[in-house]
Amino acid sequence: MMDRSPRNCAKTDKIEVETGTDWISALPNSLIVEILCKIPITDACTTTILSKRWQNMWTCIHDLNCYRSKTSTGWSAKRFISFIDNALPRLTSSKIEGFTLHFRSNIALSNYSSKLNKWLQIVLKKKVENLHLDLRLGDLSSLIHADLTYHWYDLHGLDDVINKSIVKDHLTSVACANDLIISSLYIEMISMLILQKEDVPLPLLECKRLTINSWTSKYTFFGIDRLLSSTPCLENLTIHLKKDSTFLNYWCEDMDMLEDIFEGSLRNLKILKVILQWSLFINHMTTEQTKVMKYLLERAKNLEKLVIVPTNSGCSKMIKSLLALPIVSNTTLLVSVEPLADVEYE
Repeated sequence: MMDRSPRNCAKTDKIEVETGTDWISALPNSLIVEILCKIPITDACTTTILSKRWQNMWTCIHDLNCYRSKTSTGWSAKRFISFIDNALPRLTSSKIEGFTLHFRSNIALSNYSSKLNKWLQIVLKKKVENLHLDLRLGDLSSLIHADLTYHWYDLHGLDDVINKSIVKDHLTSVACANDLIISSLYIEMISMLILQKEDVPLPLLECKRLTINSWTSKYTFFGIDRLLSSTPCLENLTIHLKKDSTFLNYWCEDMDMLEDIFEGSLRNLKILKVILQWSLFINHMTTEQTKVMKYLLERAKNLEKLVIVPTNSGCSKMIKSLLALPIVSNTTLLVSVEPLADVEYE
């Protein structure tokens, strides 16, 4: 039986030190690569100075963390871009599990759009599984179509990522886009800031086509209203009516929702497309969804076309509820039900 008393352990440690064994170099290549995947790529590349064995070890990493670490904070934005531009083509891994790019410099990244496209092509060719981009977009005044689709899965950490400058910066960057898609997370961030009594000054958006892909709840009323109030030129609106009965509704449990909470003007809205989300548990329009649609139909006084898009045949009750709402329009309104292209509706 091996004696692991403190006295013998100390003796063993002393022997290992005296023998001068390089335990790090004794690690298998696969384990070294896994370690390098856990640190910024700028630091991983510095390991080339250790020995000949380490010169090309970093090129095998399959999880890329591309951001400036503490050792590279003094780098200029141009130097960082040049580094990433030279490093990515040298990767030898056939598959990339993750690509994280943080670039929050004041430099206009739009001036380097060709390089960003090149980086994305490299990781996409290697079948990247997880893609995380945190970018300051800079001047995108020539932008026509913008898709601000962002997914947040860790609901418990939402408080930590709420930052009104993020919302303002991102929307300001795409303010000139003619066609804009806004994901649920932005609506939720705006709503939470308003509920926290924060001032959320959104830029005026020039978009004529807007898609709001968000949950519909008392919680999201605020974000939807603030967004629509910032789109005075809006002519074509697509809204997804989908319901998650548990998603952050606890923020509004004790709030009295006023009928006139919405203040946005929809005087230029001509086409309204409503995509109905059906589930086994909810096959009718909820109170929240009814309020949103009532608001839209009452304020869109120049509405010319209402398009209802059911996701499947289970939306029949939702369609009837929607058609029963009063419609206020100064023009002849065309109402149509158009199923999704890949869904058969009866």
